[in-house]
Amino acid sequence: MEEGLNDDKSTPKATPVGDLRSSSFIATALKEHPDLRNLSFPLSESQLADVIASIKSLSDLPCPPKLELPRLGNSAPPGTRHRSIQKYIESFEYNFTGENFFNVKGVRQNQSLFRVLEVAKRVIRDALPIKCVEAVYLGIYLTQSMPDIERLPIIFNSEINGHKYGHIVLAVRFSGKLGAIGLSRRPELMFKAWGFDTLA
Repeated sequence: MEEGLNDDKSTPKATPVGDLRSSSFIATALKEHPDLRNLSFPLSESQLADVIASIKSLSDLPCPPKLELPRLGNSAPPGTRHRSIQKYIESFEYNFTGENFFNVKGVRQNQSLFRVLEVAKRVIRDALPIKCVEAVYLGIYLTQSMPDIERLPIIFNSEINGHKYGHIVLAVRFSGKLGAIGLSRRPELMFKAWGFDTLA
């Protein structure tokens, strides 16, 4: 019996996104800073500008952890490469801000591979929180030197409580078997372990 990417049993155990200890430490340091105490939300645009300027002027905040690129060779088993790439992508914080830190507009339009790779390089360099599109760009970048792997971005919509959300993942195929790379607020909508026969 063929297995498909949408089978519930294909969903791996959720991996925490980002370095929560480092993130928590930095957040605590910000909250306890004298210039940022006793803020009441929501902030006005001028208040937000003042807060951003104050944060940028701080010199005593801990540095965020440096994300280390996975070292992968084409001789490594496809499942190992697949999981290493996914683990790296999940090491980024998920972007809950509602704003994009990277210019990924027009994902439904044809974009050159050069542009996708350039955006991925910036994501790696800046190490800011990302969403599903940036995760797919990273997946493409990290598999670019693997000629034995076929890649196919898949765009789909999901509906939760009457609200529709667009989403994208990167399907990868090796020797006729499929898996998926991605990032989402919902674990079941991102990683699928390599080894499926169909996308259904």
